[in-house]
Amino acid sequence: MNKRFLSALAIGVAVLSLGACNKSSSTNGSTTEGNWIKKASFGGPARAYAVSFTIGDSVAYVGSGQGTADPNFYFTRLADFWKFSPNANAGFGGWTQVASMPVGRYMASAFSIGSIGYVGTGFNDSVTVNSNLNDFYAYDTQTNLWQEKKPFPGTARQQAVGFAINNMGYIGTGKDNNRNLLGDFWQYNPGADTWTAITSYPGEKRYGAVAFTRNNIAYVVTGTNGSNALSTDFYSFDGSNWSPLAAITTASTETFDDNYTSIVRSNAVAFTIGDYAYLATGNNLNTWAYNFKTTYWEIRTPYQKTTRGGAVGFALGSYGYVGTGSASGVGTDNFSQFDPNATYDENSEK
Repeated sequence: MNKRFLSALAIGVAVLSLGACNKSSSTNGSTTEGNWIKKASFGGPARAYAVSFTIGDSVAYVGSGQGTADPNFYFTRLADFWKFSPNANAGFGGWTQVASMPVGRYMASAFSIGSIGYVGTGFNDSVTVNSNLNDFYAYDTQTNLWQEKKPFPGTARQQAVGFAINNMGYIGTGKDNNRNLLGDFWQYNPGADTWTAITSYPGEKRYGAVAFTRNNIAYVVTGTNGSNALSTDFYSFDGSNWSPLAAITTASTETFDDNYTSIVRSNAVAFTIGDYAYLATGNNLNTWAYNFKTTYWEIRTPYQKTTRGGAVGFALGSYGYVGTGSASGVGTDNFSQFDPNATYDENSEK
């Protein structure tokens, strides 16, 4: 669910007066702005629908997820976790296995506060159990130990979003055991180990959305709604109130959103670096950057690997990282770095 991005050009808006109608024109980036670079493959088995969280700007953790299917078409519920060090192997990156979480799952939610990563909810698919989960765990990156925490008190769910702002964690939206879509949100206080219901997401109920944060503001967008269509509404959250932002569709009479229809997607990844948040995958090769200053979306170099859903994405320092995920129903293990300040180089992913 992550951090920073890009010193790309922020193009000003030229306002044209055409009779009684004001049209705004903006340059929405370039499909050669930013470069995808091959990095060390994930250290564990190939998977989809894992979770990730970062600790500072130095390391990320990736784990849980959906593994291969058995003869009865029950997917392996993975519990292993791995630490990613981007500077290992002369900058190619490296993976180190850490303690597995107590109960395997996929389509879970995660966030981090300080040196602790938190993982909960998700789906357990097996011969004896076939349901969503509401258990919740804390991983101490300094002691390499997992500790069970107060269960998530909302409806057990999968494909929810998780994020942390102002030293509080949040989980919301998702899908219940009866495939009903959810819009409720809950706040987790790590000091007191308590959950509190907060104002629900004001847009469409959904699953498979993404969340990203900047300056203690969270943003929730994309996903699949109750009509089994891709959601277009977009909201920010400051810890108390939700605020609407421009929809990710051609909704206005202005030109800035004329190409926004390719932003919509589900089970994608998002991460923040600097003044930009980046959105990639979600069975969509288009990469988009959300400019926090202008509040416009700008196109970037497309994702260079096979299209996929259920990947993980995070930012460390000035780079983004995207990997794993389901490509044509098969779990993957490749990882790529996104350099927002570079120009596309077709050889970087080889």
